Amino acid sequence: MMNQIEKKQKLILPYFFLIFLGIALNILMLKYPMNHLMGYYHIHGTLTAQKQVGVTIASQKDTLDVSVLSSIQYTSPLRPKNIKLRVRNDAEKLYLTIAGEEGTNVSIHNVYLQYKEKKIFLLGENDGFGFVMGDKPFETVLDISKNNFNIPVTEHLISYTWIKKVILCIALDLLLLVLLFHLEKVIFQIRNVWESKKLILSLAKSDFKVRFADSYFGILWAFIQPAISVIVYWFVFQIALGSQPVSNVPYILWLISGLVPWFYFQEALGSGTGALLQYSFLVKKVVFKIEILPIIKVLSALFVHIFLVAFVLFLYILMGHFPGTTALQVFYYSFAMFMLNVGLAYFTSAFNVFFRDLSQIIMIVIQIGVWLTPIMWNMDSMDVPEGLAIFFKLNPMYYITNGYRLALIHKVWFWEDIYQLFFFWMVVFTLIGAGYFTFEKLKIHYADSL
Repeated sequence: MMNQIEKKQKLILPYFFLIFLGIALNILMLKYPMNHLMGYYHIHGTLTAQKQVGVTIASQKDTLDVSVLSSIQYTSPLRPKNIKLRVRNDAEKLYLTIAGEEGTNVSIHNVYLQYKEKKIFLLGENDGFGFVMGDKPFETVLDISKNNFNIPVTEHLISYTWIKKVILCIALDLLLLVLLFHLEKVIFQIRNVWESKKLILSLAKSDFKVRFADSYFGILWAFIQPAISVIVYWFVFQIALGSQPVSNVPYILWLISGLVPWFYFQEALGSGTGALLQYSFLVKKVVFKIEILPIIKVLSALFVHIFLVAFVLFLYILMGHFPGTTALQVFYYSFAMFMLNVGLAYFTSAFNVFFRDLSQIIMIVIQIGVWLTPIMWNMDSMDVPEGLAIFFKLNPMYYITNGYRLALIHKVWFWEDIYQLFFFWMVVFTLIGAGYFTFEKLKIHYADSL
């Protein structure tokens, strides 16, 4: 009886902490300033050129804030093409830049701003202009500070943002409520994992070495495989298809900043799915904490990722694009991806024991997922419907891959989009909780099935 009372007393502080945390997060969400939002509308135009050219739009709010927003490639010589580029709603000036081969004839007309059904023409059908490309990119400035186009955008953002605030607050409160009901079990399991940290690290190192123990090149294969993938994608998209710089950086830098986190995701999820099968001899041991096995596989995959991140940073510096202090956020995004993989691995490793085809299905999903996640293609420069864009952003890996680019290219801190931040971590904690619960429920059947 005294034992139970002591346990309850020890939980009083965590209970109060969670309640306080819930109240604080709700207030933060509801009070988060509307003017910190980067609302967007689009600039449209009709472009015709003699050869392939690249079009980039940058916005300026004041003399010190010029940021590249989106770019698009014109690949249909002599055919008029409707272009669509994203623009910040608080922009006062737009810098339209067209880059191509010297001597190329280019014409552009019918340029207008659009948000939903509202349009404001900057260059009408008969107000366009033509020019011949020189040895430097052509640039023109569009002053939009005198129009009130951002008013309907802001009004829509306010109503839309309040809906997001309320939905996220409700989801957060439900998650915290479930956590409160199972707090004792959660604390116990966290303590279990923490006490096994040395064993986890030791087995993860061993797992990493064993994977390549019988090959001549050893662990070098862990780095050769992703390097070859990057080269292939780079050759196809930049050399063969003529992809131009994206967000004012070479395409290869933009591409690799999205591919490197995806490599870790696919490796960790693939190996984590087979964790119980690979370590079946440990699963049958009564005294072994098998709940650490998925963590071991996810951590093992992280070693290669750390090296690749260092290589990406070196490549950025080598090509003259120093990432700045915001590049430190890659460690935050790596940790976020680690937690996401742990949650997924608990699910997939548990079901893979009873349904061995799951690992093959996971590989197919990963192959499709790399195209559904904006990694090789730039969603900002494509005519993606708003509903479909929201669907893509619901993918947790969008938050990660886009986060790497925000940190390395756009130099944006992760807390600047608090809604995406809250949504991602609620998904992660839900996956970890539900995945671990499933893992534990099925534990008694693992030994028989293996």
